[in-house]
Amino acid sequence: MTRSDTTGVEPSAVEKAEIAGLGGNLIWYRGARDVGAIHGECVDALRLGGNLSDYQWAREVGAIHATIVDAVTVHGLPPDMLDPFAERMAATPDADVATVVFETVAGVE
Repeated sequence: MTRSDTTGVEPSAVEKAEIAGLGGNLIWYRGARDVGAIHGECVDALRLGGNLSDYQWAREVGAIHATIVDAVTVHGLPPDMLDPFAERMAATPDADVATVVFETVAGVE
């Protein structure tokens, strides 16, 4: 746990440098943090190939970090499809993650 993983604490310069070094946008980093993501989760999202804009949106509509990681690493969700995946998950919160990933990737309406 980093010092800024506590709500209301500004990220340190080292944390901001880590996010920037991974190609993350610091504005979207702050946004992701504002909707409940901790620093390590933001780092995970970037290392999975995602961007913090999509990650922030997914968290904002209710997707938890573990579900996002599971969708990408276990079920093969392309990181650039996180937005539609998160919207589907929010619309059907009791749905199986694997099913939602399949429907998202297949473009099921």
